Amino acid sequence: MNNILITIAARQGSKGIPSKNLIKINGESLIERAISLAKNTELSKFIVVSTDSDDIKKIALKNGVDCWFKRPDNLSRDNVPKVEVINHALIKAERHFNKKFDTVIDLDVTAPLTTVDDVIGALNLYENNNHEFVTTGCESRKNPYFNMIEVKKNKLKLVNESNNPIPSRQKAPEIYDLNAAVYVYSRNFLIEKKKMFSENQGLYIMPQDRSCDIDTIEDLEYVKYKLNKKSERNIVVIGGNGQIGSSVVNNLNNIYTVFNVDIKNKHDYKLKNNIHNYYGDALNIESIKKVFKDIEKNYGQIDTVINCTHFKRKTWGKHHSKIKKEEFNESMDQLLTSVFLISQLSINHFLNNGGGNLVNLASIQGIQPPKFWHYEGTDMSSPIEYSLAKSSIISMTKYLAKYYKNKNIRINCVSPGGIKDKQPESFLNNYKSSTSNIGMLEPFDISNAIEWLISEKSRAVNGQNIIVDDGWSL
Repeated sequence: MNNILITIAARQGSKGIPSKNLIKINGESLIERAISLAKNTELSKFIVVSTDSDDIKKIALKNGVDCWFKRPDNLSRDNVPKVEVINHALIKAERHFNKKFDTVIDLDVTAPLTTVDDVIGALNLYENNNHEFVTTGCESRKNPYFNMIEVKKNKLKLVNESNNPIPSRQKAPEIYDLNAAVYVYSRNFLIEKKKMFSENQGLYIMPQDRSCDIDTIEDLEYVKYKLNKKSERNIVVIGGNGQIGSSVVNNLNNIYTVFNVDIKNKHDYKLKNNIHNYYGDALNIESIKKVFKDIEKNYGQIDTVINCTHFKRKTWGKHHSKIKKEEFNESMDQLLTSVFLISQLSINHFLNNGGGNLVNLASIQGIQPPKFWHYEGTDMSSPIEYSLAKSSIISMTKYLAKYYKNKNIRINCVSPGGIKDKQPESFLNNYKSSTSNIGMLEPFDISNAIEWLISEKSRAVNGQNIIVDDGWSL
């Protein structure tokens, strides 16, 4: 991973909407949302807010973000290119932290629908293609080759006319709107070029419904509507602070009311970024029962439970010939028994409320043995108890789905391939040679599949093991 600096530019002036960056939606200001997004990406501990506002500076410092300088007046006018502001923040940061950054990610305060997956997706595009600059955009709603016109000499004409008439929008060249959500720059580009466009530039495509840059009151009302418009479905994610779990939580939070239950949550309950965070220990089923009761009492029935728990004991990777009985039993309690008890609790809740949707996480190690040669030359391994537990989860999924037929309950599991997590280069190369295109996956590859699996689009899918592995198991 490159040395990354995350910048957030938030000036006090705004012609369209006064003090725009301080406007609160659901009790959280736009600048606070941007800071939360930067932290939730977990891409860097170096986050800098560039502002000319004392109020914004106080908010940044209160939220644990560096803001030791005020942006000068000549960089705070509305006609100043943003790239110059980011360049200024980079220079200040490198002096302040006494280090050089390879990459700068800028998050726009006025694009509050941006998700963690959008930021990581833009960074991946930048890194995988060796771009010097990546920006975000979405498919344009209007196309200058088909339905955008200008008036010349009292006549209407297409903005871009082609020699051959284009009969439909689908036949027109693909056109995109820049949405100003995320910018990823190389240091050299910011220092030497400072331009909006580059020959070596990438465009990361975001969905239209997350591509709103607040310039007008109408934009603001749309964002408020989007952030307040949630499905009435209550989604519980157990283990929502892990790699996959956090991606699931952040992804689904745009659509549903999400409850993140995790042992790492420091409070019994805390609302943050519209996510209901509960303390709960997957190895103590009584603590999960308590959370379920509280959710049902205060928010209504639970519609979906997604179990993203992941355990890694100190003896992880110990050779199977040396595992003691008590160590094996402890591993199986963590990896399998906890999943069974949570499934049991969830199904009982669904039965009492007329139905529901349960998703457990299995693994590609549960459908076939590890490719042991991938681990050669590393200190990594794949424990036998992990494979045993994950294969059992797949069998349990099929058993329970069939047993509870005609109860309006769907029970499925997802088997992810390997997830990037700072593995050695030799392992990454070996692993990729067994896949089709991508190699090791990103968490959002799994959370996107889960989003589909709990939606009505997959209503006919029940008792299945959904494999997401880029062809590793072929």
